Amino acid sequence: MTTIFDSFLDQALRSLPLTALQPPTAPTPLPPRAALAGRYDRCISIHIRHQFYNRSGGVCTDIAVEPTRRTLERLALYGYVVRRRADGIDLFWDTAVKAQANDIFAKLQRRFGQVPQDVWARLYEPPLLFALHLTNPRFAVFTDMPTDHRIGDPPLRLSSRSNVPGAVGTAALTIDWRARLDRSSIVDTRGMEGVGTSVPPPLGKDEKEPPPDPAKQGPAAQERMQVEQRSQALALLDLHFTRADPALFEGWDGMPIDRAPKTPRSGKPDFFRPVTYTIAFAARATRWRYFVAARSGTLDNASLSIVAPDGSDAGFRLDDAPHLLPDGRRAACLTGDAPRAILASPEAQLALAGKPLGGRSYPRILVDRLPGPATDSVVPAAPPRSGQPPPAWSDIYVFV
Repeated sequence: MTTIFDSFLDQALRSLPLTALQPPTAPTPLPPRAALAGRYDRCISIHIRHQFYNRSGGVCTDIAVEPTRRTLERLALYGYVVRRRADGIDLFWDTAVKAQANDIFAKLQRRFGQVPQDVWARLYEPPLLFALHLTNPRFAVFTDMPTDHRIGDPPLRLSSRSNVPGAVGTAALTIDWRARLDRSSIVDTRGMEGVGTSVPPPLGKDEKEPPPDPAKQGPAAQERMQVEQRSQALALLDLHFTRADPALFEGWDGMPIDRAPKTPRSGKPDFFRPVTYTIAFAARATRWRYFVAARSGTLDNASLSIVAPDGSDAGFRLDDAPHLLPDGRRAACLTGDAPRAILASPEAQLALAGKPLGGRSYPRILVDRLPGPATDSVVPAAPPRSGQPPPAWSDIYVFV
């Protein structure tokens, strides 16, 4: 199998400045290609998680992660195999190609002290490009996102360089809903797509120069320009292998390449480490309103309250006036003081207390566990008066 690492060392050495050669070390022979053929190690994984799906540990299957066509070609050139999952994607690396790459970078490290930054840039730029497509149209209902955000117009910009490292080998990618592609909107007019009139303003004096012409940077950069102009995916993810800063990081930096690996007692250093990136979305927080009505007869609305399992107040207030339901019945309204997250399985154990039917004078628990809000019962918030808009409402109907 021919990969990008074949003859890469000669090209890299010819393009770098001449330096004094260090004393050569005894070369460690690589395992024969036949011995490593057909073996793959996991290199990079991307997991999609959502706070809403608390029943399944946050596993979210509402988003499909798809590499672009040029990215698939480059992955094959690197010796990678792509495995798609319902909640993400995995990249497996041919162990023979990995051994070949480690041998190349070990020679560069012996000569220059560390692998030069422009070598990493030449090998892994432009970054790999992945598109995140929505498969659940109700995703925006239970996701904590700006109310005026139009999904895919333009897409979000995600980057593996914007990560928060956790344990070694794991990192969380930061989601910034303000980081979108800088492009015009794509509008639909009478069944035809066209570019909208929201053209970005011209560059100012202190702003950076535009990037080089993609037409002069190769097929991957040309495809990137076309994808960024026309894609209506939820987000586009740039998968980098190194940080933009050439300075070495002490410890784990959340990237799949270790620029200064420790040399083992035997064999060559390993410049690559498996990484698991997690893209975690937060659940939308709404103010809950419980409308309580009697199935037959009447209720003592003044005695109704929502309590926690220990009997303490759960932070709901009874409205002064009852609300009229569509069928003509009057219902008491208990409104929560603080917003609560919408979850597939509500974690808050709330109970309804009050005086039951039949004329009993002392209050008791009428409903042991109140239901949580559904995704189809979210009422949009009122327009903002000053600052951020208030949270939306979740209406929940309870009949006793």
